[in-house]
Amino acid sequence: MSAAAKSAPAKSPAEIEKEQKAAAALQAAIAEVQTHFSTKHKPAPIELAASDVTRFLIARMNRKKGLYDVKATIDMLTAHLEWRAKTFPIQITPAVEKALGCGKLIAHGRDKAGRPVVVITGAKFDATDRTQETQDAACAAVLLLIERGISEMKHVKDWDGTMTGQSLHSVPSAARMLLAC
Repeated sequence: MSAAAKSAPAKSPAEIEKEQKAAAALQAAIAEVQTHFSTKHKPAPIELAASDVTRFLIARMNRKKGLYDVKATIDMLTAHLEWRAKTFPIQITPAVEKALGCGKLIAHGRDKAGRPVVVITGAKFDATDRTQETQDAACAAVLLLIERGISEMKHVKDWDGTMTGQSLHSVPSAARMLLAC
C-alpha cells in the first residue's frame, strides 16, 4: 500500500454516495450523447468513444449546479465534426509546403511516453506577412503535423490531448488559437 493511501482519510458514506451519483450522472449523459450520434446524426450516424464524449460534456458542464448540458454538448460536438469534415484531410498546397519547408514547424521524434513532439519556432514566422493565405497555411501545417503525430500514437492509450509549450507568443494568432484548444 502506498504512503498516500495510508494517510488518506476514509471517505464517509455520504461522500461515497455523492461520488457514485456523479459517476452515474456522467454515464447517463455519455449514453444520451452517444445514442444521439449513433442514431440521429446527419449526414450519417457515427460511434463516439466515451472518452471523447466526456471531454465535450465537461466543457459544457454547468459547474455551479454540477449538471451536464447534453444539448450544448451535442451542439458543440456537431460543430466540431462539421469543422473537421471541412478541414481534414489537410490539403497540401504550395503555401502549406512553404510553411513546412522553412523550419518553422518540425516533427521531432517522441518524448519518453511515446507522444509526438512538434517544435514550433516562432522566430521563423515572418511578422510582416500577415495575409490570410499565409496564416491559413501556417495553421494547416500545424494541424497536419499534429494530426500525423496523433495518428501514429496508437500505442499510447492514456494521452488526454494536452499540448504543452514554452512560448506560443510568436505564432500567428490563428495557430495560437488552435493550439490552445
